[in-house]
Amino acid sequence: MSTVHAKTPDTRGGAIFVFHTDEFWLNLHHFLYVLGRAENKERDTSREAVAGAPGDQERGFEKLSAKEQTIWREAVASYAARPSKKDIVFDDPLPALTNALARAGDSRSLTGSKVDPA
Repeated sequence: MSTVHAKTPDTRGGAIFVFHTDEFWLNLHHFLYVLGRAENKERDTSREAVAGAPGDQERGFEKLSAKEQTIWREAVASYAARPSKKDIVFDDPLPALTNALARAGDSRSLTGSKVDPA
């Protein structure tokens, strides 16, 4: 389960909202998207979510085999070449993809979902 804390605009330092989600596919999609943005050096690379992603990726590599790292890098490169060049909220087909992945939740497979395998 992942937890996201939205920061308050004041100096108290508490969270206004706390979101919990087990949506594996949606979280994977968003992580690959920001890694692709970082790799492309898009204009939002200084944003906290994008700037911290490569470091998170490197820490994750410690748990992966060389073959798994290669597969992961290919996935990031694929995102960098296509989806990460678009606005995730406004540019098609990303909003529809995000919705389909949210509906998939924690399914073991995307088979039968409205997610284009390409």
